[in-house]
Order: sequence, then structure tokens, then C-alpha cells
Amino acid sequence: MDTATQRILLVEDGDGDAALIMEYLRGRNYRIDRCDRLAIAIQWLIERRYDAILLDLGLPDSAGIQTLFQIQQHAGEAHIVVVTGRIDAELGESIRAVGADMVLPKHYIDDQTLPRALERLAVPNGRLLLQTREELATLTATVVADTKTMKSDIAELKSDRKQMIWLLIGALIGIIANLIVALV
Repeated sequence: MDTATQRILLVEDGDGDAALIMEYLRGRNYRIDRCDRLAIAIQWLIERRYDAILLDLGLPDSAGIQTLFQIQQHAGEAHIVVVTGRIDAELGESIRAVGADMVLPKHYIDDQTLPRALERLAVPNGRLLLQTREELATLTATVVADTKTMKSDIAELKSDRKQMIWLLIGALIGIIANLIVALV
């Protein structure tokens, strides 16, 4: 990545999520401005130039795809990375169809994946540029598939736990029955 400082606008109303995202990017060549309202973000986009926008779609003054539409109208050349707590294949496709450059589930990002995602957009002159739509589609499909696999694994673990509880209950009933027989 170029040593030039990348200017990032973080639009996130959750203090905890914002703190994590800023921590993940700390010590790197990013200058981050954070706001928690769409109206403030639009004002800053009018006044300043950003290389990328990290956007949560659920804000106090706007929600969903409408938030992305509004940001897009003022983003200029900045690339938009939607960072969301809710992701499924349909929503991911809708977000990309509207024009976001990348969709990252909040539970998927950490101090390695978020900077790497931004670096994938970087070119030597310091401007952010999506390398290929195919890479984005592959990354998003992988994330969606991993999420589905995790949900399936969790459901399986819950099912296994229920079976173990029933086995333990059965064993306890057997022990109690044996105690009653022994006492009679």
C-alpha cells in the first residue's frame, strides 16, 4: 500500500462498533473522521474529499438502502464500503446493485480483514479503486457461504446439546428408578 494517508469517513452510530473499527485501523496510514448521522456525513462529503466511506446502513436519521442512495449522491470518487451487522445473499446483492464497492459483515471484520479490504482497493497513487468486480463478488460469496456454514454449525451444536440433555435426563430417571427399587 502506498504510504500516502488515506482519508476515511466512518458513518457509524454504534459507539462500540465505531471504536472497534477505528482500533482495527489504528497505526496505519488512515485519517478517519467519524460521524453518527447521515445528515452530518452528507455535510462532510460536501465540504471534504474522502478516499473511502465505511457506512453502516442503520442510522438514527436513515435506514437501509436509502442510506446508501443518499451517501452515493455525495460520495464523489470515494469508494463506499458497507459495514453491516445483517448480511444475507439478497441484501448483499441489493447493496452491490445500488453501487457499493464492498460489503463487509461486522462479525467478519477484524484488525486484519478490514485493512486488507481497504488495501485491495488501493492503487500506488493513493487513490482507492476497486480492482475487479469479480474479486468483490467472490469475497462476498465467501462471506455469505461462511455465514451460512456457521449458522448450520450452530444449529447442529444446539441439536446435539438437546440430545445430550435428554440422554442425561434418561440416565437420571434410570438412577432414580433404581434407587426407588433398592429402597422398597
